[in-house]
Amino acid sequence: MDLKKLGYTEEEAKQAMDAANQKYKKKLDGYKYDVKYTDTQVDEIISVDYKEVDIEKLKDILSVDGNADRSISIKKSEEMLKEAG
Repeated sequence: MDLKKLGYTEEEAKQAMDAANQKYKKKLDGYKYDVKYTDTQVDEIISVDYKEVDIEKLKDILSVDGNADRSISIKKSEEMLKEAG
């Protein structure tokens, strides 16, 4: 996200992101969430190791296409992430 285009300072962005993204900060093996801030930009980093993560628990954190009994569509997961911004 470009902070200047959004009209936020780095500190305002941190406060807004922290408040909005509490559910993404849960601890789960195979899942990592991080946010990196610069003076002009915010980058959200979501990493999922599909071989390690418990898909049913991941559903509580992210919208995941698939379930523990079937394969996961990486393409659909990517599309959903892009749609979510």
